[in-house]
Amino acid sequence: MIFIENKTKTMQDNSVLNEIKYLRGMNDFLIDSRNSNRYRVMVKEQIGYTAYCFSTPIYNLNTGKMIIPKFEKTSNGYYFKGTNGTISVCQNRCVFETREGRIIIFLQEKPEIKDKYNQRCSNINITPTFNGIRFVVKQNNLDLLLKSEIRQESIYFNANCFSVMSEMFKPFLSVAPLYASDGKDCFSPVAIGYQDKGNQSYKISLFHDIDNGSFNFEVNLYEPKLFQDTTVSSSFPYANNAFGAIGFIGRTKQFGEQWLYSRPDFGKISDLTSRQIEKVFLHIPILNSSFDSVDVFIPEKRFCSFGSTWNNKVNASARIISSNNNDRYISIDATTMFTNRVEHNLVYNEGLILKKPKGKNDFIAISTGDCYSAPQILEIKFKN
Repeated sequence: MIFIENKTKTMQDNSVLNEIKYLRGMNDFLIDSRNSNRYRVMVKEQIGYTAYCFSTPIYNLNTGKMIIPKFEKTSNGYYFKGTNGTISVCQNRCVFETREGRIIIFLQEKPEIKDKYNQRCSNINITPTFNGIRFVVKQNNLDLLLKSEIRQESIYFNANCFSVMSEMFKPFLSVAPLYASDGKDCFSPVAIGYQDKGNQSYKISLFHDIDNGSFNFEVNLYEPKLFQDTTVSSSFPYANNAFGAIGFIGRTKQFGEQWLYSRPDFGKISDLTSRQIEKVFLHIPILNSSFDSVDVFIPEKRFCSFGSTWNNKVNASARIISSNNNDRYISIDATTMFTNRVEHNLVYNEGLILKKPKGKNDFIAISTGDCYSAPQILEIKFKN
């Protein structure tokens, strides 16, 4: 059974403005309506502005309207307009469609789609992301049948995602596991596998081994992201983890030791590069309620988000800082790393490496730049 719900812990009503309210610690602020950048909200300050730049676009490509993560009911199901496509749910079919084509995902059992006010039990909860669907599954495994109706280049697969590629380095759609939990102390990665059934059809299996647990995963249409990032994992020394939506920074049984490499693409916000910057903060959503900090390092040279593996990873410089955490975000003061010390403008940089300090809890689970339900936020305060 499928249960349609129109909010999650990280996405309530207008999620963009609510997250800005949380980061600012206030409900009242003035938005600059002249902003035309799809990744950000500009807030007027007493002197200057603060730009809240999200890792995924937050406005619809065609209408220019801010995305409100909410399903609309139709005569035969539900639909939602994301940032560059339309997602519809009818019976056991979830359809993800853009101008390039569509992909249909079928559940093996015919579900009963329910309204959020129906209080009967259900096995699958569905909520919209900025450009897809987040699933919460109250069982240990789930099989999906994916039918691709696009002109696809290839399939990209690793332990963190399954992607149907429309170009060599560009997915059309990705299926990305998030995490499994028993709602108490147990929290772990979710495994993913697939079988090629022919004719651009694929069986995708997701599973975990937590007793009485549930698990989360996302299915999203692709948009270029603000951060070029990837995790590297010691248990998969030759695997690249591009397009995964979660990082288990630290140590887990499934991934071994894991680091996150991340570099901002200032070309997405190029009009800010000439501004006089006062502060830059990177806010990364925490998914497992951990209060542990992470250590922040600078790569010794440029890393490749599509080619980095544990065995060929770029070395890290000496530790720069440790993050500040609350119950929702890792917050990193990146001012000195992302700005010129003399002119105080945004500058090209090699990015960051996030590691978990040894001797503390095993890991902290965080969103990557490919997470569409809990995107990262780059906060840039600058003078007018």
